[in-house]
Amino acid sequence: LMALFFQIVYGANAFQAGLWVLPMTGGTVVASLLIGRLSGAIPTRMLTTAGLLISTMGMGLLAWNMNVESSFSALMVGQFLIGFGSGIFMTPNTQLIMMSVPSHSTGVANGLRSMLQNMGGVLSTALALMIVVSAVPGNLKEAVYAGAAANVSGNGLVFITEGFQLAFMITTMITLSAAFAAFYTKVPTAQAKSIKVQQKRDVA
Repeated sequence: LMALFFQIVYGANAFQAGLWVLPMTGGTVVASLLIGRLSGAIPTRMLTTAGLLISTMGMGLLAWNMNVESSFSALMVGQFLIGFGSGIFMTPNTQLIMMSVPSHSTGVANGLRSMLQNMGGVLSTALALMIVVSAVPGNLKEAVYAGAAANVSGNGLVFITEGFQLAFMITTMITLSAAFAAFYTKVPTAQAKSIKVQQKRDVA
């Protein structure tokens, strides 16, 4: 969505738009460098919740700036927060899943986790684009997919940015709901000790 937004609103070409979405990847890289130490000091459930809340802040910042007069720096920060939050969330969440199933079922659990993650990526992209185009007039729907070739201005551009804003508002609410779900996740008592032991080994 961000790549399309940059092309339509800022007139960026595909290469520029690709560069401008790198802060999200950068945030994930930074989180991956920190998560090893954090997992040894902070409970897994709190890490997953914190990661999702950070991503929620990033989503909200993007939603707030999805307009014709958007702040470029705010869009960069928002993307970084999403990537950073995702990086903080993914590792402890995977660890929590693996530690919460019997040892003979870890392969099945990891396969199911990977399948759901990939499925979520594919479905979310399709649904997000559907939300964007559902909020714009019929004559502008094709412009959403055209990217830099859209050549939209004036009221048409306002309608399109409102579609992007709606998509990110919904995504923000979904991510916030996920944060609540993560916070109330129960770790089996027998497995909680194993997680702490594993976290200490990771830090070592």
